[in-house]
Amino acid sequence: MIFHFLILFFISSISSINIQDISEKNLIFIKVQSNLNKPTNYIHYLSPSLLSEIEMYFDGEKVIKFDKILPTSDGNIHEVILKFPKDFKDTCENMFSGITSTKEIKFINFSGCTKTKQMFQYMKSLTLLDLSQFNTELVTNMELMFHGCSSLTSLDLKNFVTNEVTNMNSMFSSCSSLSKIDNLNKLNTNKVTNMRYLFYECTHLTSIDLSNFNTGNVIQMNSIFSKCTSLTSIDVSKFDTKNVVYMSSMFFDNKLITSLDLSSFDTHNVISMEYMFYNCKSIHKLDLSKFNTENVERMDGMFAQSGLIELNLDNFITTKVISMNDMFSSMHQLTSLDLSMFNTKNLENCGQLFYYCYNLYSIDLSTFDFNKIKYKSHLLAGCNKLKYIRHPNCDFGFIGRTPNFTCITS
Repeated sequence: MIFHFLILFFISSISSINIQDISEKNLIFIKVQSNLNKPTNYIHYLSPSLLSEIEMYFDGEKVIKFDKILPTSDGNIHEVILKFPKDFKDTCENMFSGITSTKEIKFINFSGCTKTKQMFQYMKSLTLLDLSQFNTELVTNMELMFHGCSSLTSLDLKNFVTNEVTNMNSMFSSCSSLSKIDNLNKLNTNKVTNMRYLFYECTHLTSIDLSNFNTGNVIQMNSIFSKCTSLTSIDVSKFDTKNVVYMSSMFFDNKLITSLDLSSFDTHNVISMEYMFYNCKSIHKLDLSKFNTENVERMDGMFAQSGLIELNLDNFITTKVISMNDMFSSMHQLTSLDLSMFNTKNLENCGQLFYYCYNLYSIDLSTFDFNKIKYKSHLLAGCNKLKYIRHPNCDFGFIGRTPNFTCITS
């Protein structure tokens, strides 16, 4: 199908047009600051093979090349209207990606997008995005949709239809000014398999309403809340994680959260848990008694720099784990740790395992076979208060200094 686009520009403020009186379908209003002295792409990659069929107008002058619209350098605010065919049905992937001059976007009776991947990505000047008349019922992929919209402070998803969406990877990631997402709890996530980096680096979000999220089909959940440094609480007690394979960096740098209820987590398919609770400074207790780690291969930095005072890992199955680098490093409040249930037969790396755990007093490493572990440097570096280690042969010459602790062999 051949798509024709008519783009009309009006040099005025957007308030000069009464949007409420417009009944046409498939319109997008854009408010753009034209103060750049280089070509600006207003729409990306939409039916690129049909560029010769598109009529374009900029300030009343026809522009020959679709993707090279030269803006004025006078700093004026320009009003743009994009008019799409009424029977439009195509991918909207990358449509406005990287347009740094756009301030506002409003959709009018708009539908037909099948993918919105990277649609608004890196629109760093965007402060208003009205999605109330954006029909997303055909969309299957919302990956990176709002990624890098660093000036956007709020989003309302009231009329968002996500029944067919399978991919929400990095959907809101790096929206560093976003302080609220209204009606997030109304999203239908029944078919979503990928939620990795969903809220990554949303540094102004203090809470996220996930009360109606269905995560039963999710496979990738790694870094979903990573670097949400202002989050004070997160309720994941209803998360269905039976199909999740990746949980690495899930709560990475959630330094203001004081508690996590993970009692519903089914982790029997998970293979990666590295940096899962990294820098969770305000969490002092964590109940992981329901965790099944029989398939986990990586636990690097899992609890590093966390504020945990005590940690019971008696139920941890580590038979398949190959790397534990920095797993407990810089846990400054931890005084004792019993790892006697750990099976290290496949463990290859445990460097900096207890690096600068300077209040650690006793450790049980009785099942660790250090002769088979390839990388184990700085294992106890900075553990200045360490007094007792339980181990069958007490061969700790590899640490590179004379041990100042007592080794218990029985």
